[in-house]
Amino acid sequence: MVKTIKAPVLDIAGSPTGEFYMKILSNEEFEKREENLPSMKKCLKCKEDYPEMDYGRDKRQSDGLNRYCKPCHRGNCAKARKKRSKPCVYQLFFTDGSTYIGSTIQNFNDRLSVHRAKIAKKIHTNKYFNGYEPEDCTGKVLLYVNDEQELRKNEYVLIKHFMEVYGHRCLNSYLYTGIKIEENKGQENEDTNKLAVEGG
Repeated sequence: MVKTIKAPVLDIAGSPTGEFYMKILSNEEFEKREENLPSMKKCLKCKEDYPEMDYGRDKRQSDGLNRYCKPCHRGNCAKARKKRSKPCVYQLFFTDGSTYIGSTIQNFNDRLSVHRAKIAKKIHTNKYFNGYEPEDCTGKVLLYVNDEQELRKNEYVLIKHFMEVYGHRCLNSYLYTGIKIEENKGQENEDTNKLAVEGG
C-alpha cells in the first residue's frame, strides 16, 4: 500500500518555507514494482546496461536483440556508410542481359536506390531504363577509386570495354572524354583569337 506523508520544504538556511506531499512505498509494493522493471542488457561496445527496448531486433541472436545498443549501432552504421562511400565505378545488370556502367562519389547502395526510384517513376535520364521495372535492376562495384579526379577516366575506359563486349546490350549512350573536351575548347578559342589578330 502506498502511504502519503507531508514533508517540509527548507530554504538554503534550513528554515521551513512550506510543505509538499511525498509518497512512501511499502516493501510489498516496492518488490512488485521491481518485478515490472524492464530486463536489462549489457552493450558489447560501450559496456553499459540498458533496457531491452534500447536494442534493435536481430533474429540471428539467441535473445532476438542486437548486440549493440541503438546509439552504438547507429555509430557503427555511420562509420560503415562513410567507409563504403568512396568514389567508385559500378556496373548495373538487367534481367534481359543488358548492362550499364556508371560512377558515383556516394554510397553505391544509395546510388542503386536512386536508379530504381527513377525507373519506378519512368523519369530516368537514360531513356532505355524506363522500359524496366525496379526489381529488374541489380548491380555491383567494379572499381574503387581513391582520387575523385581519376574516377571519370576509369569510367571511360570501362565503358569502352563493355561496349566492345556487350555491343548494343551496353546501355551507355555516350563515351566520356573527360577534360580533353575542355582542353580542345580552350585550344579552339586560342586558335580563333589568333586568327582574328592575324586577320585570318
